[in-house]
Amino acid sequence: MNSTKPTPSPYAIDSGVSFQGKMNSYKHRIKRRQDFTTTTNPKELCLDTNGHGTAVVYQLIKTCPDAEIYVAKVVQERHGDSADVEHAAKPRKDKGWGVDIISMSFGWDHADPTSIWEAMKYAADQHILLFAAATNYGLGEKNDILYPARDARVISVDTQNGYGKPAPFATQSASGHTVNRFCAPGLGAANPLGVGALSGSSFACPVVAGIAALVLQFTRQEPLNHCLSVTRAVTNHQGMMRVLRDTMSKSGSGQEVFKILYPWNLFKLDLDTNMEDARAHAVKAM
Repeated sequence: MNSTKPTPSPYAIDSGVSFQGKMNSYKHRIKRRQDFTTTTNPKELCLDTNGHGTAVVYQLIKTCPDAEIYVAKVVQERHGDSADVEHAAKPRKDKGWGVDIISMSFGWDHADPTSIWEAMKYAADQHILLFAAATNYGLGEKNDILYPARDARVISVDTQNGYGKPAPFATQSASGHTVNRFCAPGLGAANPLGVGALSGSSFACPVVAGIAALVLQFTRQEPLNHCLSVTRAVTNHQGMMRVLRDTMSKSGSGQEVFKILYPWNLFKLDLDTNMEDARAHAVKAM
């Protein structure tokens, strides 16, 4: 497991990263990056040419300020290949890719790609937590949960506004998928490249992944870092689901399938809570 490393390591599989605008001051936060596309121009290796991946990485950085971020490029412009995703989603710890979490802000509408299914299994078997954007579609033909978000080993993420209301395109599953769907802010998100605001589950997904990274970081501190059962729990899908579902979330009004995340609930924070009491409550909850 990666539990002996105190700093969490989220991994964004997307369109790469660009160090322009606000991102210029965060270059040191990127631990490693790799291009899995067919790009041959050395100046474009892992360079984000559409801004999507950069925005995802920015959300990870802002949510978990101490994290060491890993980045994979699997998309050129707006086109990605499932084979590139398959290779990227099998990080090798012995090759310097000791990641804890994978954030995936993409998906397929219909059949589950076999190669991606196998990659999800590989990552889960390595105790890597998996997060994926659920859907950005409305009530038209493409309104179901995308793959890999509907995979049982993946934590599905929808977006909400600043008042805790799921976005209009966060619809009920058309084919009866009953996975827990966690909601985080992703409407009107800041664009690190400075060109308008961004909206979609793509930008909520790294927020939830970043919250999970904060949970890992907390459990690697005294006294929880000596508790093997806690370490095992938070580094597997069911354990992290329990933390997010039972200690941090509430169901949306009239939309029980959506779990609205309130991370501060883990600490029972209010105006009268001191930090020692808050920490003790969180330790007990774990």
